[in-house]
Amino acid sequence: MMTQEGLNRVRDIVKNDITQGQAGTDGTLPTKNDTALVAPVDTTKTSLTFTTGTSPATIHATHSITTAQGNGNSLKEWELLHSNGDTFCRIVTTGLSKTSSISVERIVTIEIDNE
Repeated sequence: MMTQEGLNRVRDIVKNDITQGQAGTDGTLPTKNDTALVAPVDTTKTSLTFTTGTSPATIHATHSITTAQGNGNSLKEWELLHSNGDTFCRIVTTGLSKTSSISVERIVTIEIDNE
């Protein structure tokens, strides 16, 4: 069993290697073999902000898209990117019609636990 300190260290290693988020327009279901968004929208690639928690060790990664980014697209796919540009995770949702009247915050929670 990993100690809480061990779990927190794994959390910090993961958090420090995830640097950006991006959205796209494809609604194909994600698979473990995904390596990128299917139809990325370049203007939505931004740095992430983080909060962390303990017991369980958690990372809350927030990807923010401003009113000036991604407009005119139906955003359906979302990813977090490692610092080398590889996809950490890809999530598909119902389409969000992005216009200049809205900003978007997508929060992904990663939990590192012994269970």
